[in-house]
Amino acid sequence: MGDESDFAGDVTWRDGDPFGEVSKIGVVIMPVQVRRVVLQHSQVRAFLRSDEVRDLVGECAEEIAGRAGEGYASETWMGRSRVIGSAYTDSVRAMVDCAKNQTLLHALGRSS
Repeated sequence: MGDESDFAGDVTWRDGDPFGEVSKIGVVIMPVQVRRVVLQHSQVRAFLRSDEVRDLVGECAEEIAGRAGEGYASETWMGRSRVIGSAYTDSVRAMVDCAKNQTLLHALGRSS
């Protein structure tokens, strides 16, 4: 198969290797064509229910409520299959403001 050369610790590349080529400056060029992706559904389910995702969703919901202003709050909970986060109005004044100005949509960045 050709000469072996070691560029990244214990990873060895060979000339003519169909999974990657090494350029003259030592950068590995990998093909971009993907034919099939197999997901392990139990791992995806565990990820969507993990503490890391809960923290990330909670941070996003808090950021949206913070951008909306006073009278808005956020909440995170575990749904049947994944973590769910919500930013919502927490006072009558915020409800009126949101109805008039679409404040939560603006805080999301989805309305102009």
